[in-house]
Amino acid sequence: MLIPALLIAGCWLLATAATLIPALRAARSDGRGPADWKELLLAEPADRLILARASRLAPVQSLLAAVHADLQRLGGRAPTLAESRRFVAHVVGSGLAAAGLTAMVALLTGASDVLPVGLLVSALLPVSRIRSLRRQVEERRRAVLRELPEMLSVLMLLVGAGESLQNALLRCAREGGEGHPLYRELKRAMNAMQNGESFQLAMDGFARRVGVQEASVLTSALLLQYRKGGSDFVHALRELSFNLWEKRKSLARTKGEEAVSKLSLPLVIIFFVLMVIVGSPAILGFN
Repeated sequence: MLIPALLIAGCWLLATAATLIPALRAARSDGRGPADWKELLLAEPADRLILARASRLAPVQSLLAAVHADLQRLGGRAPTLAESRRFVAHVVGSGLAAAGLTAMVALLTGASDVLPVGLLVSALLPVSRIRSLRRQVEERRRAVLRELPEMLSVLMLLVGAGESLQNALLRCAREGGEGHPLYRELKRAMNAMQNGESFQLAMDGFARRVGVQEASVLTSALLLQYRKGGSDFVHALRELSFNLWEKRKSLARTKGEEAVSKLSLPLVIIFFVLMVIVGSPAILGFN
């Protein structure tokens, strides 16, 4: 186990030095320190030595595209491809750093049993960070789906009371929850309209940033009413509201089923412990 540990530690140190030494020389020539040590130790080795060579492979391209889309949904703005690639480099670099540090610990302490555990952790670390990003996107999507029927109900009441569509949307944006992704993007769209952007462009940007199919359907209905008008707008919103409430009920049922499945294992453990507690006096009595 010591020879693989030596190889892993040596490769990691060489890869880190290959990016750290030129950065230190450039910083010294400029008379300042390195801007970000985290970038140099984690992102730069993974970016130059792995992503630069493997970026043309189809799995790597699909990973970069998925991360780019997830970051766009979470950040509310379109990140550049370089920023998405930097995030992936951080993720991969954290796994490489974990493997290199584990190999160095195994060499210094002579505990060769640490190396397999450290390699397993270093392989799972990037996967866990990607899954955490996907989980945040899914939680955001569910939050939007839960709040969208509420906003549509308020919008129907305002439009039915004689409020214009733009004023109704502006009032929904102002009275919406602070920090909620749906109202945050709606406020951004309303601010764009107040700055001179057209209603169609503002609502198209709203649907694109929210990134939920139901929000795109609502935006299409709003744009259709804005272009053509008519008395059937409230009726169309009522039908859409019914579908959204059914979607919210389905989402609540799914979340309840997930909670039940998560509770099944603790219940089995508690039942086993209770059986041991109840049966142990009888077993000890027989002995």
